[in-house]
Amino acid sequence: MTARILQIIVGLAGLCALVLGLLSWIANIDLTDIHMLFGLLVTLGLLVMSIVALTARGLRIWGVVGIVYAIIVPIFGVLQVNMLVGHLHWLIQTLHTLVGIGAIVLTGFLGALGLAATEIVVGHNSVAANSRTRASLPTSMRGIGRLAV
Repeated sequence: MTARILQIIVGLAGLCALVLGLLSWIANIDLTDIHMLFGLLVTLGLLVMSIVALTARGLRIWGVVGIVYAIIVPIFGVLQVNMLVGHLHWLIQTLHTLVGIGAIVLTGFLGALGLAATEIVVGHNSVAANSRTRASLPTSMRGIGRLAV
């Protein structure tokens, strides 16, 4: 349940950050402060989801990837203003957009894996009894224990 709520919050904050960023970029409207607030919400959501993923045995690597990505996103967001200044700055702006979208996608991915892991724990008896079901799971999900979601 927590993972799903976090996915929704990050999705909405990400959409707002994307729209405000595009307005700042294309229409030259100064909405940077509120854009940064929504970007911070996305980053914090990714960080929380990554920490939750660290508690699941099969998701620990993805949790570490999410934490590293959550550190990179705000650093790149703040520093991108001074990178490649001039007529090629649009390349950095495009990369900044893609990094933000990547944070939203990674949060959704971690949430989906967390929800799948929770379903495995809840239905543990039926999954353990049916070897065909267990074999059909992705390799990273086969040995998952409890997930604190």
